[in-house]
Amino acid sequence: MTREAIQDAFVAALLHLPPQQRSVLVLREVLRWKATEVAELLGTTVASVNSTLQRARSNLATRRRAGDQPHPLDRKQRPLLDHCVDAFQRYDVDSLVALLR
Repeated sequence: MTREAIQDAFVAALLHLPPQQRSVLVLREVLRWKATEVAELLGTTVASVNSTLQRARSNLATRRRAGDQPHPLDRKQRPLLDHCVDAFQRYDVDSLVALLR
């Protein structure tokens, strides 16, 4: 996966999802954590994690269908994006999880 593709995925999550949905989506879909692991990390239930993941997928799918173009990142979002992509490319799960918290 290219850096650009990784950035695009993280930009979509950063700009279009609330923090809880973003965290669950990355942990489950990108890092392939089990729902029980995500629930434990976030202090919630497996049912809540699964529901949150479903909402995140739905939100992103709705935006893709609508053809929404991402807005430019602001000064706070750009460093977060750079850290996320860097951690992902280095397979630094601990850093990525810390950023999501």
